[in-house]
Amino acid sequence: MKKLLLLLFTIIVFVAFSCETKTVEVETGGGEIVMGQYAGEKLFFASDETVEIAKTMVNAYSNKDFDLVNQYSADTVYFKPPQGGEYIPIPIPANDFLAMLTDPYDSIVRNIRSIVPLKRKEGDNAGVYINFDETTYGKDGTVTKSNIIDRMWVRDGKVYRIEQWVAESN
Repeated sequence: MKKLLLLLFTIIVFVAFSCETKTVEVETGGGEIVMGQYAGEKLFFASDETVEIAKTMVNAYSNKDFDLVNQYSADTVYFKPPQGGEYIPIPIPANDFLAMLTDPYDSIVRNIRSIVPLKRKEGDNAGVYINFDETTYGKDGTVTKSNIIDRMWVRDGKVYRIEQWVAESN
């Protein structure tokens, strides 16, 4: 009887400690695309790589590091300014264009609030929404504060489109 209890105890201990919990990650969608050819599809989080690309682009611009901006840009970047209108095709390298935009300022300070990378489940590109506060210090002494949202479109590790919305801030 003791041998039977010992055997039963050994089997229970073996089974209890040999069971392994397996974690399975399931990608779930949220939100919805409501226009265009993908209307009705869910959105999914894109990779952390796209977050780093957007963060690098925003900081490189404010630091006037145009070579770094160029490094993360596709051959042509289509920029839609906050005033609206049509996309502006910007061939890369874009040092002259970027210098023209930043020339009026002694410095540009940006503080990132949030970054949300979204993609279609089967898509090969990501729309990265990056919200930041910007303070520009003009060479003429003016100081302007804004809250900005950029949507950077990233494919194969390169930004190919930027859309921007700006609101004045106190």
